[in-house]
Amino acid sequence: MRRDSFDGGIHVPMIVHWPAAIKTGRVDHTPWAFADVLPTFAELAGVPLTSVPRVKTNGTSIRPRLTDSPTPIPERILYWEFGKQVGDPNSGIVGDVFQAARRGKWKAVRYGKEAPVQLFNLDEDPGESNDLSSVHPEIHAEFTRLFQEQS
Repeated sequence: MRRDSFDGGIHVPMIVHWPAAIKTGRVDHTPWAFADVLPTFAELAGVPLTSVPRVKTNGTSIRPRLTDSPTPIPERILYWEFGKQVGDPNSGIVGDVFQAARRGKWKAVRYGKEAPVQLFNLDEDPGESNDLSSVHPEIHAEFTRLFQEQS
């Protein structure tokens, strides 16, 4: 379901049709997020984001991926956070906060600030059914710190 912290809620396919730059069809598994759209469009338009007053983004341009000879973008952590409304949807009161983060093949999910952080290897377990927190404690600790810093 949309807005779920597991990949079924945040992993959405993207189709790019740009015959001037991408002549050969292909599948690209590079993860990116909505925050990457503005930096990408700005680069494509030749507009440096530093020239636009008050613009702040934590996104990265994926322009290097949009060619027939794509080059890698630096590995980074993608982060999502959803607050569940309490009571009336217009109340503005946030209840449970769900967090998810991805770095490369690793994905962590936490359903509530007091809930345990689950860790998954998306390459081996795209359905996120096998929690590897105890098998990879160093990676689990990295994501746990990230979630605590965001709280």
